[in-house]
Amino acid sequence: MDIFYYWQKFEQNLKNGDVGYFGSHSTKIVRLAERLLKRIWVFKTPKGMKGSIQLLGSLLVSEEPRVPVATDYPNVIHYDPFSPESVIFTDSNTHDRISEVSGTDIHP
Repeated sequence: MDIFYYWQKFEQNLKNGDVGYFGSHSTKIVRLAERLLKRIWVFKTPKGMKGSIQLLGSLLVSEEPRVPVATDYPNVIHYDPFSPESVIFTDSNTHDRISEVSGTDIHP
């Protein structure tokens, strides 16, 4: 099973080296992990484009951490940032890509 995750702090997390996991205070993330997750598709709302979606990447879930994880979150799903099956889409912030994913025409 795959899940979709709204990665609100994408740039900040990458800049700070907070990769390899998604954490939550809610146990809902643990219930999702129990469903034999294979992949997490991550997205966000592009700045100034309410109603649109920017697909950021597709990350391979792992049962154990693949990188050192320092977090205060009690509930965590791990992903492997180094797997060839984990991809961050580098051109996902273009108008064409956002339009394609959002199903709307956002060209000025």
